[in-house]
Amino acid sequence: MIVLTCSGTGGHVYPAIACAQYLQGKEVHFLVDKGRVSETIVQSYPFPYTALPINRNNLWTLVKSMKEIWSFFSTKSVSRVICFGGYVGVPVVLVAWLRRIPITLCEQNAWPGKANRFLHRFADKVCVSFKESVEFFPEKKVVLTGNPIRLRFPAEEQSKEICSMNWAEGKRCLVFGGSQGALDINRFFLEHENEFIKENMVIIHIVGKQFYKEHFSEDEAFVQVGEDETVKVVRIPYAENIKSYYEWADLVVSRSGATSVAELLHFQKAAILMPFPHATDNHQWHNAKAMASLSPCPIIEKEHLSLKTFKEALSFPFEQSKNRYRVKFEEICTEIR
Repeated sequence: MIVLTCSGTGGHVYPAIACAQYLQGKEVHFLVDKGRVSETIVQSYPFPYTALPINRNNLWTLVKSMKEIWSFFSTKSVSRVICFGGYVGVPVVLVAWLRRIPITLCEQNAWPGKANRFLHRFADKVCVSFKESVEFFPEKKVVLTGNPIRLRFPAEEQSKEICSMNWAEGKRCLVFGGSQGALDINRFFLEHENEFIKENMVIIHIVGKQFYKEHFSEDEAFVQVGEDETVKVVRIPYAENIKSYYEWADLVVSRSGATSVAELLHFQKAAILMPFPHATDNHQWHNAKAMASLSPCPIIEKEHLSLKTFKEALSFPFEQSKNRYRVKFEEICTEIR
């Protein structure tokens, strides 16, 4: 059995899901944090999981979880642990190390997270997504693999229906802020969307579940239709099958979380990046710079976001990378299999 552990946002979880898909034919099991985004996402996929009640601010829950993890490992034949970062990975990796189970760390961001910067000393292999993060880990352990992209997405009828609507002619723009939404991006597009419509832009805007709950109906997508009965704007709370929307879009406006950046490069989409300024170690800014070095794109930081700077970004001479972002992670998984 291969144990995969991840916690926090979709940026940690989706690469772990992708890894599990690459490991088809191999028994896998997820260890995630209970009652958080990671558990919600994993539930959408056909993989067994155990949710651990860990509070990063409570030392006792950490100790208690290590006992639970030790018990879990005692009843399973675990051949390797693959950690995708986040605080849940700390007790899982420590227990695996104590039991002498081989450990692989996977770092999604150009600037590595705190958990992986601590845990690398217990691992025998560290897979990184960008060349910028190679220097943070021992040369003998680190492998540049790219960030794994999901092979299969959950079936989602809504995405098919939305993408096949009677859309108005114009530049198709997909807007989202990552798995949790983005308040500043949401407010900016709500304030200026009529201006963008006049500029012949049509928009699918994924606003995040909480923002949608507070501002729109919880039961259905918000659809704005013009006088000619063509669709101008659709707003939805969340999209599990993001692939359909990437394929629909001419341009993507998004945060620069590691998974979003890897998917934008993989699907070769023109993009305007708006890094989350409060991300740990400002890692989203580093991710944005890493993407721009592979496929040139404008980066707008929060303090510079305005109608003027956004229109300037729209006129950017987008150049798609000639070589699709290559994920060598499947080769690593083949070795594990």
